[in-house]
Amino acid sequence: MKAITHRLATIEDYEFLLEVKKQAEGEVVEAVFGWDDDVQRRIHQEEWEDAIPQVIELDSERIGSFLLQKYDDHYYFRRFFVWPEYQGKGIGSSILQACLDKADSEGLPVKLSYLQGNRVSALYQHFGFTYVNEDEHFVYMERRVKS
Repeated sequence: MKAITHRLATIEDYEFLLEVKKQAEGEVVEAVFGWDDDVQRRIHQEEWEDAIPQVIELDSERIGSFLLQKYDDHYYFRRFFVWPEYQGKGIGSSILQACLDKADSEGLPVKLSYLQGNRVSALYQHFGFTYVNEDEHFVYMERRVKS
């Protein structure tokens, strides 16, 4: 079995992270907002300055990213992208479960949001996330602490 690992992104991963977002979520972004390279590059830069994500690797090959960001009373799971050819193979589930285990061990709920039309909803529901609310662009979910 191939090893799924993750590590903190470095500046050498910067362009990869933008490309994996485009490959994994580009169609949904296009449908909701319209994909604009300049806008997406600006958002990417702002997100990078806010917090450095993790790079997901499969046998040392970069295949995705995520960020589990800690706040005072919860974690926020975001910037979760897996290269399309690796989706549906349990890799994202493995990463998500590890993040949820960490949050549970600290007694903190996990919140997230995703773009309207993204098919990731079923994955999040499978892991116990429940609907909180939505707007015209995003759906918001939360998972309470599992004991």
